[in-house]
Amino acid sequence: MTAPLLLLRNADVYAPARLGRRDLLVGAGVILAVHEPSSLSEKLLGAAALVESIDLDGARVCPGLLDAHVHLTGGGGESGPA
Repeated sequence: MTAPLLLLRNADVYAPARLGRRDLLVGAGVILAVHEPSSLSEKLLGAAALVESIDLDGARVCPGLLDAHVHLTGGGGESGPA
């Protein structure tokens, strides 16, 4: 069974401006909190059974970014509109 909460530590967050390194707490697919590194970790120490922690080591995170680039008619020559 996986933990109901996910703590993404040391993420390089862009939302849309660069916020720098942050910890993000995620639950049910929703970002619940964004804090300075380690401040969330310290608050959640007693709830280790409820929180899975992943160190992103500076990987970029862009919350809410959706790639809306779509070829509705098969553009690019893959299948064409036919």
